Amino acid sequence: MKSLSIFKRLSLTVTFLLPFYVSADSESHNVTPQIEYNIVSPGPHSLALAGNINDIFLLAANGSDNQTAPKSLFYKNSISFSALTKKTYKEQFSDYTAGDTPYFRGTYESVVQLASDVQNVPELKPVVIYQLNEPVGDMVLVVNSSIQHLSDLCGKEVFAPDTGYSTAMINVLIKSITCDDKPSINWSSSKEIIESLRNGKSVASFVSGYSLKKVNLSSTNYRILLDDTVAPEISGDVLAVRSDFYENRRYLVNKLVKGIEQSKLKIQTVASDDRYMEPLDRLSLSMSLLMTGDEGVAEIIREHLIQTSMDRNNLNVVLFDRGSSNYFVEKVDKANDALLNLGVINKPSKPGLGDMYDQLLSYDSEMQRDSRYPIKNKIADIRSSLFSFSVGYGIEQTDFSHNQYAVVYDKVAKLLEMFPGTSLVITGHADPINFIRALERNASLADLNMIKQVDKNHSLILAELVKASLLNHIEFSANDTEQIQVFTRGKGISEPLSGGCRHGVCKPKSWSEWKSNLRVVIDVVPSKSSQFEVIGVSDEQ
Repeated sequence: MKSLSIFKRLSLTVTFLLPFYVSADSESHNVTPQIEYNIVSPGPHSLALAGNINDIFLLAANGSDNQTAPKSLFYKNSISFSALTKKTYKEQFSDYTAGDTPYFRGTYESVVQLASDVQNVPELKPVVIYQLNEPVGDMVLVVNSSIQHLSDLCGKEVFAPDTGYSTAMINVLIKSITCDDKPSINWSSSKEIIESLRNGKSVASFVSGYSLKKVNLSSTNYRILLDDTVAPEISGDVLAVRSDFYENRRYLVNKLVKGIEQSKLKIQTVASDDRYMEPLDRLSLSMSLLMTGDEGVAEIIREHLIQTSMDRNNLNVVLFDRGSSNYFVEKVDKANDALLNLGVINKPSKPGLGDMYDQLLSYDSEMQRDSRYPIKNKIADIRSSLFSFSVGYGIEQTDFSHNQYAVVYDKVAKLLEMFPGTSLVITGHADPINFIRALERNASLADLNMIKQVDKNHSLILAELVKASLLNHIEFSANDTEQIQVFTRGKGISEPLSGGCRHGVCKPKSWSEWKSNLRVVIDVVPSKSSQFEVIGVSDEQ
């Protein structure tokens, strides 16, 4: 059991340079700009760590020591930095102006503060190069029958995980409860929290969705009081670089940003984007990409991340719950205005609520144009489901029994056992050949639309046939099909694998490409912990 007394030092200092709060350490942010600045050292440069999951991506991309660094993504691209933890605004400011590092990491507001402090020295102007967005949600508050409202927690002990990127959010939430006798937080390991729930020893516990799957709440005295909507995904962590370094070493900055994106994509892809994967598990995964079978290295980095978590307030990150999300958007808008006025960015960024991989518009449009890594599109597809399977079919086929698709059906049945509460989304796709032939004979728009609708109806019928066969197999496998929500959709020819051309379809270039359009896709989609609903799968009628 650990007590994070460091959070007692968490405070906000109001700075009157701008009409909003500026994240700060316990001392004032008022610093005297260093007019006599130094040339940036050759590196490797320091980059402040925050103790959140972005640091996992950075460590995976860069390595952590002489063993892992040579195998890292950054090493292959001639990039290297030293990961430091205790970096307050003043410490970062000192290193930044002294030329020890060209990088600065902090919130929107702290970057505004930096830009204001160095506005008389053009060479020191920070250039915003990247926005590190991560969710601080995926955390639920489980309570026993005696707790009906948050105020009922006053004077009670609340269990909470002692590591991970939600510790600060939990602190803010607990402190927001109005009462004289604030709830006390018992910082514990995930294993201890799960045991306390199973044994009925806790009144209330914060637990990740990943860990919650290990507890059958229906057989206990507990219920979910708050789900992850209390802490939506927030973009409050940005990277900036000195203007003189950016102008002279822009290629290195581009490599850094693309390296981070590559690292994110690689880890998310290998993890099948299990959004409930605990940070330390994800960290071990990231290290396994660098080292084979060397658990010692992974353990060292795990401990490093834990220590960093304890010092997260030094990064000056402020978290907001959904109740104040409008205020958060307002703060970002004001920060955007200030950053624009100070010349740090040339276009405003989005607040980033609900978007895990939204990059800030950079100092100029070069990095936006050079988008060889369309991460957002790929991640959007990966994030939407735990796993996705494709079932091919032949012309006029109506039999989708287990005999033909045993491998896929067995995998789906196994996943439903592993992830109770998930839902199935079955999407039928049709062959566009009739539509293409109609185009070639210059058919009327009415005829083309009719073909589209027929193909859409046919693809929905195919999805229903797969649903019936799959549920029959799952029921035969002794699974409770009543607890499974299945949604069917017919996409027709709107999403052909052969690509998008005129009218949204292309003429297949080969037999295999033509056959690839004859498919029914089965997605295993995670549902909310507190209710069985499918996220983001509704289709137009």
